Order: sequence, then C-alpha cells, then structure tokens
Amino acid sequence: MNEFKHDLAVAYRIYPKVSSHPPPVFADDKLKLARLCLNSFKASLGNLRVKMWVLLDDCPPIYEELFSRLWAPDDLVWMRYPGVKDAATFREQVRILMEQTDSEMVYLAEDDYFYLPDQFPLAVNFLKHNPDAHFVSPYDHPDIYTTELHKLPRETRVVEGKNWNSCFSTTHTFLTRRDTLRECK
Repeated sequence: MNEFKHDLAVAYRIYPKVSSHPPPVFADDKLKLARLCLNSFKASLGNLRVKMWVLLDDCPPIYEELFSRLWAPDDLVWMRYPGVKDAATFREQVRILMEQTDSEMVYLAEDDYFYLPDQFPLAVNFLKHNPDAHFVSPYDHPDIYTTELHKLPRETRVVEGKNWNSCFSTTHTFLTRRDTLRECK
C-alpha cells in the first residue's frame, strides 16, 4: 500500500526577471513567459496528484495568481523570499523536498521551462520501474547532443514509446526519489 498522498512533490522556483540567457519567446515579459511555462507544466503532469511548494523569489502578488488558478489551495505551499537568487532557493528546494512526507517522487523546477503534455506520468513510471536510474530530467535540448560535455557514451532505454538517455549532467530541473535526494545531499 502506498503511504504517500501524492504522486509527486514539486518545489517550483520563480523569479520575476528574465534570465541572462533570453528565451526565444517573451524575452521582455517574464510574467507572460512564466504563465506559458507554468501552464505547460500543469498540462505535462497529466492526472498525477501533485503537492506544490512555490518559492516566490521577490515576486509581486500576481505571480501567486498563476499558481492558485491551476492548483487547489490544499496542494499549494507558499514560500516567499526577498530576492535571494538561484543558489539560496535551490538549497531551499532540496531542503523542502528532503523533509516533505507527501510523496516518494520529488521534482525541482525552474520557471522558464516549457513542457510537453502528459509527459510526467511517463517520467514517474520510468523512475519507479528502473531502480538503477537515480535522476530523470525532462530537459531535451540540442546541447545535450552537441556539446563536448555530453559526447560521452550513453545508454538509451525505450520505455512506453519514449527514449530515455543517460547523460553526464543536467540543469537544476530534475526528478528523483526523496531518498536519493537525501543520499546525494
């Protein structure tokens, strides 16, 4: 029997300014970019039950509305920070997800990723059924295939029609088990 109430616990970092690497859309409007990315994230979750910690880093109240329109109040936990930037909020994500008791599966998310629909159930199932896989990332960008860092030999597994590739590193946006996060901290 599953002891957890949720399929996934998410710590989602959001900051109201565009990163130093401007995105291809809404490069001058972070609120529009955040809305697009958050809506795609919600669609990607499919029917998973998700508990969400929202790390608002110097965000005005309108950013809270982005989340409260998509999640039930009981599934949201608000964490407000006064402009502490990436390193501090990343440490907070790790702490929150290690300490939470809502889900075995945990996801660290940043606010400027675009997701494809219904992909998270596949990622969660992949991690559940492949105990030798420690981390899963939805990040599939050309640099994974073209930069020297990633030109190491890789293993590819096809599960549920999706290719899962091993890689040397990824961004601060990834899925893992709570216990794996604790071990690696």
